[in-house]
Amino acid sequence: MSGMDEGGEDIGRARRRDARAGVLRSAAIVHGGGAQYFDCTILDMSSTGARVRLPRSRTIPPGAVLLDVRNRMAHKVIVVWATGVKAGLRIVESHPVDSTLPDPLRYLSRIWLAYAGR
Repeated sequence: MSGMDEGGEDIGRARRRDARAGVLRSAAIVHGGGAQYFDCTILDMSSTGARVRLPRSRTIPPGAVLLDVRNRMAHKVIVVWATGVKAGLRIVESHPVDSTLPDPLRYLSRIWLAYAGR
């Protein structure tokens, strides 16, 4: 599922609808309805996708949510490519982590609070 060339460059760049901006910020990958989550770093992001750095030996499971702590946003994502400790994600749905968060995603508020308090 690699979208990288031999030099490590993202070959999907030309297919992207929106240009990604470099951001370098803390985030979390949340899955299992909030039962499991781990740190990651958002390297660059657009309204339709993100490139993240993951801890070694971590993968992003289906149904995962990218929790952008600084911007207080939750993004349901699909992995488009993964190689080593980096992954490209397509954002399929986004929600602010506030009182408008849909009931099935309310657990994200608790996780956001844990990260925001660091």
